[in-house]
Amino acid sequence: MKEKQAATDTDKYLKILNDSFTGITAMEVIRDTSDKIIDFKYIFVNRKSEEMLGVTNLTGKRVTEVFPSFCDTPFFDYYVKVVETGDPVDITYFYPDSLNAWYRVVATRSEDGLVTHFLDVTKQQEQLKEIARLEEIYRTFVHMLEDTTVLMYDDQLRITFLDGNSLPIFKEEIAIKEGKLLTEAIKETYLTTLLPSLEASLKGKAASFELIINGYFHLVNISFVKREGNIFVGLLMIESIQYYKEIEQELQDKIGELEKTNENLEQFAYVASHDLQEPLRKIRAFGDRLTTKFEEKLGQQGKDYIHRMQSAAERMQSLINDLLQFSRVSRNKGTLRTVNLDEVIGEVVNDLEISIKEKDVKVNVVEPLPAVKGDATQLRQVIQNLISNAIKFAKENVPPEVLVTVAIREGEELLPLWKGAIPYKKYYEITFTDNGIGFDNQYKEKIFTIFQRLHGRGSYAGTGIGLAICRKIMEHHQGYITADGTENQGAQFKVFFPFFKR
Repeated sequence: MKEKQAATDTDKYLKILNDSFTGITAMEVIRDTSDKIIDFKYIFVNRKSEEMLGVTNLTGKRVTEVFPSFCDTPFFDYYVKVVETGDPVDITYFYPDSLNAWYRVVATRSEDGLVTHFLDVTKQQEQLKEIARLEEIYRTFVHMLEDTTVLMYDDQLRITFLDGNSLPIFKEEIAIKEGKLLTEAIKETYLTTLLPSLEASLKGKAASFELIINGYFHLVNISFVKREGNIFVGLLMIESIQYYKEIEQELQDKIGELEKTNENLEQFAYVASHDLQEPLRKIRAFGDRLTTKFEEKLGQQGKDYIHRMQSAAERMQSLINDLLQFSRVSRNKGTLRTVNLDEVIGEVVNDLEISIKEKDVKVNVVEPLPAVKGDATQLRQVIQNLISNAIKFAKENVPPEVLVTVAIREGEELLPLWKGAIPYKKYYEITFTDNGIGFDNQYKEKIFTIFQRLHGRGSYAGTGIGLAICRKIMEHHQGYITADGTENQGAQFKVFFPFFKR
């Protein structure tokens, strides 16, 4: 009965060993005549061992029968040491020959032999190798970053990776290396500023700010990665931005100079235009007196001279008025308010009612226009100028038509057209399309230059300043105006406003 129970227990234990997910073998030593260990023989091999080794029926065989080079591997020396000293070993080794795999082996002595537990760790070793490769690439990349220190830390603020440790935020008397606490490594002067952000990163908050180090500007970026299993990786990057700060300051200085120059020019234009009006009024007034009092004495030639003088003075008056108007656009930069463009275009059409009826003009606003932030008077001036031009530059005997449409465009789309567009912002695009005489598209920018005309004074009235004022107004509204034309087919003007959501 006892023998039967013992056999049952043995079968149960063997089943447990065979069901193990690790390879388990038991071996006894083989010695030569001088009692030196020369080989080992398998006395037990579980199923997982045979599966991993790719060999069956190992029990009773010498190891060198199965693996001829066994005695030339570190395994043999380790096994001998285990048997002779009784100290267990835990090794990871790449076994060549037919296995061509990495194994982690734990060997312990058992009487005059040993028991081994082993796992195939090839996959883990390949992952470690890949991690080491990527780390080397990362270290190389980081090292190439000019004037930049990159530092990683764990959730205890302990340095886990460091490149660029010469940065003067670190204490000179301490050897800064991986494993050192940041609170011990960073100088008190800078720790006061950095520590709150470093601690905040442990709670999931990133930070970016400028820091002056030894009198030079640096940009500090603190970020983190937190993965499953509470693995935390903090990243501290400190980059010198002194060069960019100097360039930025130079740029600001230049902008200041330009703004001052523009301000002086605008002031000059305003004063000059204003002061010219009085002598011009006198020229016209005395011209009128000459015509009234001395008409009979002037003769035909004298009358012609007076007429030419009066016409020139009238044109001069128009130029001065337009120049004053242009300078006022730059000078009058008041608070922008909500402006309903539907209401503005309605008022413009109402003001131009006589011209519209005389020429049978059709102004078709396809869809409701948006509300924008702006100066209502200036925006009215833009719209009135565009519709008036469509009426003025109409084809002979063809009723003018103006089609007004609206769309929303991404700033990035507008960059080829308008360099001042902000890529990440949206804009309203309001298009005015007419069926007039159009223009050669090579002049699409020239028409926005002050006092530039595509037609002689005898053909069309005006001084050539209207579209220049429109562009100035749109710049004041952080917007833009552009045009496209085809001769004898019409023109298309696009006006862009920053998207405004009430």
